[in-house]
Amino acid sequence: MALNRIFIVEDDVQLASQAYNSLANAGYEPVRIDLNYANDITEWSRQQIQSKDLVVLDLNFKLAGVNYSGKEVLRLLEQGKKTNVLAGLDQILVATSMRGEVDPRQVSPEIAFIDERIAMYGLEKGVNQLTRAVDPLTYGQSVLHAVDEIYRGTRTVLNR
Repeated sequence: MALNRIFIVEDDVQLASQAYNSLANAGYEPVRIDLNYANDITEWSRQQIQSKDLVVLDLNFKLAGVNYSGKEVLRLLEQGKKTNVLAGLDQILVATSMRGEVDPRQVSPEIAFIDERIAMYGLEKGVNQLTRAVDPLTYGQSVLHAVDEIYRGTRTVLNR
């Protein structure tokens, strides 16, 4: 059985490493996307994303020193889906510290109106699922928990 690839687009190296390790230890195949190329459709096309793959996308790249945001990458991915350059892209988990952007009761329009052929999921970045308090040490486990829910079909889709 092929492993589900999880593409990690994150500006915080520590958080990216935590997510990578948690996902790898759980049997997923994490793939880091270099932020210097995350806004390049050619880079994404080379990844040959399949329908069971998942992109975990940070929405704010304030630590990366690049001149674009995760929201711009999100629009690029959506355009790639619409033009069939990324035909296999079917699901994205956006990770953000801004709860209002991914709260199922009040989703950011930039997420809610993404093409419905891409299932959008949300994760409050670095949040302990039990206490709901920001806890950077549990980020990898939070990502793993969200990814497991997505593959079980129990995570709320934000754009449907």
